[in-house]
Amino acid sequence: MFNNMRQVIALAWDSFDAAVQSVKSNLGMAFFSLVLAFGLWLIVVEGDNTTRTGFFPASIPVEPASVPAGLALAAPIEPVTIRITAPEDIWSQLSIEDFRAVADLSNAETGENRAPVIVQAFRDEVNVDSTAPNQVLVQLGASVAIPVPVAVNLVGSPALGYEVEAPLVNPTQVTVTGAEDLVNQVEVAAADVNIFGITENVTRSLKLTPRDSRGLIIEGVSLEPDTAEVGVSVELRVVTSSYPITPTLTGRPAPGYNVTNITIEPPTATLVGSQDLLEDIISVSTVNLDITDATDDIVQQSALVVPPNLNVVGSNVVSVWVSIEAGSGEATFGVSPQWQNIGAGLSVRSNVSQVQAKLAGSLPLLQPVTPDQISVTVDVAGLGEGSYALKPRVQVPEGLSVISTVPDTLQFEIVPQ
Repeated sequence: MFNNMRQVIALAWDSFDAAVQSVKSNLGMAFFSLVLAFGLWLIVVEGDNTTRTGFFPASIPVEPASVPAGLALAAPIEPVTIRITAPEDIWSQLSIEDFRAVADLSNAETGENRAPVIVQAFRDEVNVDSTAPNQVLVQLGASVAIPVPVAVNLVGSPALGYEVEAPLVNPTQVTVTGAEDLVNQVEVAAADVNIFGITENVTRSLKLTPRDSRGLIIEGVSLEPDTAEVGVSVELRVVTSSYPITPTLTGRPAPGYNVTNITIEPPTATLVGSQDLLEDIISVSTVNLDITDATDDIVQQSALVVPPNLNVVGSNVVSVWVSIEAGSGEATFGVSPQWQNIGAGLSVRSNVSQVQAKLAGSLPLLQPVTPDQISVTVDVAGLGEGSYALKPRVQVPEGLSVISTVPDTLQFEIVPQ
């Protein structure tokens, strides 16, 4: 019995020992696998989240902190440059709003002070490595507070025909606080209101800015309150309408000349006034333009004749160009022919006593012509007795031309005298 128990115990121990040896032989492999997996995970994480170190591309404004009572900034604090380390994937997302630079002024006094600068990053992934400079020059002066009036600057103009009433502002004055030298430069707390093209009332809450007598903004002071309610009222006073311009010409061009064209620049005029006055207008005339005895183009600046109680938008003067040209025509003159170079002892016999010469040209040249200014000649040099037919030669004043002669050929005889 005892021997049987010893055999069972020995068999059980052998089984346990075999199990323990199996675990020992695989433990190294399991640990190696765990280490390998952890290393691969680190490589993947590092590859996805590479970091970048360098100077942030924008300067960081510096805020004063712990300014002693009774003192205020007398000049702006220069911004600082920072060197940071951040994950690559968020570097491009950073802006100056992700940082805050503070100058500790708890130990500062009136005048110039060197104050340390501390820069804080609002993102946990971003580390600020260095600041340049790490100290800034801060100018402090005695702090004062004075009241200044609120001024409203109207920018632009309302729509045509609308008028702007004086703006209303609330409050009418605010308190400017800061260093005495800066506060004394502030003349007004200004608000700019854009009224370009408006056709209805405007009410807005606007940011106020401290400005000097030249309108320049004074930095380094504060306003309390720093906003104001501004109301601008507009009212339609008049209406506008455009009309053609009609020039008024007096006199006539010189004889033989005509008006061939009239050009007006601009061709229309825009009038502003009440609706009942504009309804009766068809066109806008100019003052009288005298063209008496004109022989050439007339270019003249002419004022518009605007009806009472109306106004012109823009200039009241237009350019008028009157084109004047000589008229053309035709005229027929009866002229006796002249026989030239008749041989000795001979004479010419013809039944044509007059040649009808038709002339053409400008009227100023044609109208004063008389028949004695025209010559019709026939040269019979070298011709003896007999019957002939020759074309006459017609000479006319310069500038005119001969259209035709009737007859165009003269029949005649040369006979003994």
